[in-house]
Amino acid sequence: MIIHEKLAHLSSKQIIQLMDEYYAGVRVKKLIEEYKVNCRPNDLHKYFPPIVLDKKCPICGVSVKPFEKVVAKYNGKHLCKACANKLSSSGVNLISLKNNGLDELQKIVGTSNELQENRRFKMSQFNITKNLGGFLYVDEGNKKIGIPLNSNVSEEFEVFDYSDIISYEIIEDGQTLATGGLGRALIGGAFFGLAGAIAGGTSKKIKSTCNKLQIKVNINNMNRPTMYINLIESLNVKKSGSIYKSASSIAQDIISILEIISHENEVSKNSSSSDSIAEEIKKYKELLDIGAITQEEFDAKKKQLLQL
Repeated sequence: MIIHEKLAHLSSKQIIQLMDEYYAGVRVKKLIEEYKVNCRPNDLHKYFPPIVLDKKCPICGVSVKPFEKVVAKYNGKHLCKACANKLSSSGVNLISLKNNGLDELQKIVGTSNELQENRRFKMSQFNITKNLGGFLYVDEGNKKIGIPLNSNVSEEFEVFDYSDIISYEIIEDGQTLATGGLGRALIGGAFFGLAGAIAGGTSKKIKSTCNKLQIKVNINNMNRPTMYINLIESLNVKKSGSIYKSASSIAQDIISILEIISHENEVSKNSSSSDSIAEEIKKYKELLDIGAITQEEFDAKKKQLLQL
């Protein structure tokens, strides 16, 4: 392991611990003070030694990038952020993971054999008619979408019906820029560009860089109630650069697709409601015809159903 002079006073074990804590989200100023590193907070990551990237998460088997690794381990191997978040949100204690069986943990994060087989069957029936940069797939004929499993552009994705989509939001460095979904208009700056959303949504100083840009999709699905589409996961990506501009463009395309889907869901919901009302009126008309209710009772019920 090649050690930068800024970290030369630390042992290999200390450097690994420092990196683990850094990528787990510990405050950089605290790390600099604790490990006595003479540098600016924004520069600390630049002095980290290179890490082999072929290590895999012990739960889902996905390759773990340095910035995706967390302190939590299972069988001596670091979990990816996605699995750690899902387990933690499900009430699993990340400190005592060894007390849980692998099958149990995989079922919680949605990577058990049964769920994998079901997902791959759905993928085999999925006909991609739109591909938004590998971050979102659309099957317009069957009214389904596919969202990649992990933060990398993945070959495997989860398939959901249009009707499963509840709501969605664009999040940049923890700040929600725009939200939308069934029964609600898009709120935020998707029509004006992401930079416009930030400018319009806060009086704080606008940052010139971005560390994370993602779309959160809330879904009517017990196994996958929330999916994240991670467009940027790198430190200090300049907003004036091509990476941010490309990610922003894809984000707006994805939001536009989700808006169209939400509109279709709304139309379908209203149509179903109208059909239901018509069926109810028909039932009361039949009761009127056989003399089970009076004309006045029928008229009152009809008025109530039609909200007149």
